[in-house]
Amino acid sequence: MDFLLAMALNLEFQEMRTSKRVEIMELNNHFASYIEKVWLLEQQNKVLVLELNQAQDQEPSRLGDIYQEQLRELQCHAEQLGTAKARLEIEMFNLAQDLSSLQQKLQDEVTPWLEAESNLAAYRQDVDNATLSRLDLEWHVGTLQDEITFLRKVHEESHRHRKRPSGTHRHMTADATAAPLPATTEPTGAEPT
Repeated sequence: MDFLLAMALNLEFQEMRTSKRVEIMELNNHFASYIEKVWLLEQQNKVLVLELNQAQDQEPSRLGDIYQEQLRELQCHAEQLGTAKARLEIEMFNLAQDLSSLQQKLQDEVTPWLEAESNLAAYRQDVDNATLSRLDLEWHVGTLQDEITFLRKVHEESHRHRKRPSGTHRHMTADATAAPLPATTEPTGAEPT
């Protein structure tokens, strides 16, 4: 029964661990896509700034206003990208904290589980030792009961011989010498080891 409980706990632990791992991987993928988008937008922004600078160098007279407008738009876009980057960094920090929290929860779950496994192994050893001791004691009890039964029979036989007349007594004595009584496995009064 304890083994089944341990297996159920182990399965539940593995399922929880797998689900947390999948969740963390999804969050990492989501975060990686945000970082990639920010990087691409920054690269596009650099390209546009370079194009703007080149265009200003070539025709500063009539396109200057158009380029100034585009520059303002690009600067606004760069600010938005900076804001998005800061937001992503905050989200990354929060995800790192969540990951740390999940790892701590996992550790908090694993430690009692490992302790329970250790206790279970120790209890099993204690049960095995107790079973061996019980079997040994049962064997000793059986041996002592056999010895008590034998001693009762000897005592009853001895008591019967004393109550009989002397003629019968001689006949029983002759029978007793013909068939000796069985010996006990242990001396009387000695305790088993």
